[in-house]
Amino acid sequence: MKARWFWCVAIAQVALLVFMAGEREWVLHTGRTVVVHAEPVDPTDPMRGAYVRLAHRLSEVPKALCSDDLAGWFAERDDVWRYRESLRDRVVYASLRIDDSGAAQLVSLSASRPESGLFVRGRVDLVEADFIRVRYGIEALFMEKRRAQQLEESMAKDKAGVPLELEVAVSPRGIAVVRGHQWAPLGLTFSWVRPPSEEKSSRRPQPTGALVRFKNHSDRPLAIVDRPGGRSLRLMSERRWGFDNDHWVGERTPVPPASPDDVVVLQPGQVREIAVDLTAPEWWVLHKENSNSEAVPTSLSKVDDFTNIWFRFEYVPPTKAEAAGLPHAELIRHGDLRSPRLSSYTD
Repeated sequence: MKARWFWCVAIAQVALLVFMAGEREWVLHTGRTVVVHAEPVDPTDPMRGAYVRLAHRLSEVPKALCSDDLAGWFAERDDVWRYRESLRDRVVYASLRIDDSGAAQLVSLSASRPESGLFVRGRVDLVEADFIRVRYGIEALFMEKRRAQQLEESMAKDKAGVPLELEVAVSPRGIAVVRGHQWAPLGLTFSWVRPPSEEKSSRRPQPTGALVRFKNHSDRPLAIVDRPGGRSLRLMSERRWGFDNDHWVGERTPVPPASPDDVVVLQPGQVREIAVDLTAPEWWVLHKENSNSEAVPTSLSKVDDFTNIWFRFEYVPPTKAEAAGLPHAELIRHGDLRSPRLSSYTD
């Protein structure tokens, strides 16, 4: 009897794996195609061969984009860590929209399956006080080891700051499967600008500015919009550990309309640099000395305790409708673009 039960369980498990593989293959051939912007993180899996691990826009969902049915997950309670750990692997659904560049953007996250519209199904990986990390089954690209190494090398060198465009097939039930990938045509990077180090000081000076670089990585001309004062850019902060801190003072300020003089055409391989003065009040951050203190507008050059915060720049171009009357409108690259992230102690 025990042997029969063992074989029944084994056959059921094999049947489940075959069904799952067949379902993903069906989605691959019949699913709706969407583009998800991602960045490679890390290759090599000794059990399954070479792969490139990916971080993408849908992974980390801020609390503000979580539906009301998830509000209780963020509530303070005595057993908060045990409770949040119990939420791991819960099924959630991410509603999406397609932006002007054709890429998928997150609209909201819910525990309930949407009745209509485009969505993907995922599972909770981590719940924090201000975000939920979700995995959707599109967090890795498996490929031959040499190709994986080449992809990682490109990410670190000639394709630095260039998003990887994942071609993802999505089923009506929200199952997502990676079909393919390609590099985006436009890249964005930045480096800190620091004053000279003081003699006999072991500490690096805090940044007083940033140099943001656009590069056309395609084989045809592209246009960007460079509004005066760096107003096409937004400064973003991301918590590494500890409490949430150092949000840009202009986080909620609308981006101004673009004028014809703001349009810049980049030829293949051409770079455009934008200098950002972080000592100017419009680029200050709201800094807290501790989690209970009041946030005070402060220049990053005056803050020396934000090793727990990553920073990146985001480029915000006009929409297709807003760009309709601008010169070279057909060349303007739409859809936001984010740089790799840096802490204040890295360049």
